[in-house]
Amino acid sequence: MSPVSEVQQIVLNKSSEVPSSSSANLNSGQRQQLQQQLDTLQAEWNLRNKKLRRIQEALAIETNVAVKFQLQQQRHDEEAQLESLANELDKIEQILQ
Repeated sequence: MSPVSEVQQIVLNKSSEVPSSSSANLNSGQRQQLQQQLDTLQAEWNLRNKKLRRIQEALAIETNVAVKFQLQQQRHDEEAQLESLANELDKIEQILQ
């Protein structure tokens, strides 16, 4: 099993439990992998959030209807991605607590 899929499996297993002492059940390798996954997801969230802000700025000044429509679609996609990332981050943070 690859490290990423192993981390995803840990997240899936632990998120169904989510007791406050769930991190006590992690070995140091699992904890480290989850922390790395958390850091990676947080970095991606930060980049996508920055992109969303730029899309919103572009929307505010754009006058071309076709371009504006495209920007609105991009904004919608980025918002969905941010929400998904935020959910994953929350799950991992709960496991690590």
